Amino acid sequence: MLITIDTLRADNLGCYGYPAARTPNIDRFATTGVRFDQATTVSNNTLPSHAAMLLGKHPHDFGIPRKGYRLPGDPPTLTTILRSRGYRTAAFISATALESAVGLDRGFELFDEEFDVQEIDQHQRRAPATTRAVIEWLEARRGAPYFLWVHYFDPHYPYTPPGPYDELFYPEYEGPADGSIPYVCGVAGVKGFPKLETTPADLRQLVALYDGEIAFLDASLGEPFEVLDAPEHRERTLVILTADHGESLTEHEYYFDHGELTYQPSMNVPLIVRPPGPRPEGAPIGVPEPVQTIDVFTTALAWLGGPSFGESCRPWTIEERYAGRWPNLGKGQFVLD
Repeated sequence: MLITIDTLRADNLGCYGYPAARTPNIDRFATTGVRFDQATTVSNNTLPSHAAMLLGKHPHDFGIPRKGYRLPGDPPTLTTILRSRGYRTAAFISATALESAVGLDRGFELFDEEFDVQEIDQHQRRAPATTRAVIEWLEARRGAPYFLWVHYFDPHYPYTPPGPYDELFYPEYEGPADGSIPYVCGVAGVKGFPKLETTPADLRQLVALYDGEIAFLDASLGEPFEVLDAPEHRERTLVILTADHGESLTEHEYYFDHGELTYQPSMNVPLIVRPPGPRPEGAPIGVPEPVQTIDVFTTALAWLGGPSFGESCRPWTIEERYAGRWPNLGKGQFVLD
């Protein structure tokens, strides 16, 4: 199961050291897996970043530099490889940037792209609706192994979490910063929106609303994680949680955006991998070596017993460093750049 969360900075999660975070479900999940502390995305744009995870190649190698392109030809993807081995395949997508028209639906028996919210520049589906669809699919699935890709969009602007998440981090704020697309883009005067005059309190409020979106999303992850803890899933399911890119929250005077400038806030992402098998004992496992999200492809195939397709990756067995901490570690490898 691959869970990708759009526009999620690693350093705005509790498990990555953010003291103000309200992310108990992701934090708890991190204690049951391996947390990579220096994970970098290959692109700060949604489409090429996700395509790289599914193809195991850099965007310039498959011709999708940014959104607005379609996957050319029919290169093998993680989906097509696993489906050819008898896996049931399903994807639940939460924004039009990844809709079937861009070509990432290849190999999926079910590619669910039901969007229920229309924004100025995209359609999306909020986290609770995506979770309901995912739970229904998991409950109906029986027997055959599966590859399930779940994409959540909520941290992406507009920063408009519902109550009480809209007042969770800065309840005393009174001002115009409502987190809408016109306001967020107007802070820097980009994408056709007139530049707005802002105060430090306004900027702080936008960060608070971004954190509120993350907290709202985290609440919707509780039920999927509970299902994945059931024995039939826990003993057999490799779970990978990551993000396509982060978000700049005023660093380097880059205001509430991504996709143009490649600073660390847009490039550092969470990456948490939970192998099949029982929960380890002892402190959570954190890996300091740098990795890239492109390694999701090779890592998944390595754990599932397939060949390594990485061109510049070296296998690194966690058992070498954490021998005895996880009884099942010898069955697979992580692949580090």
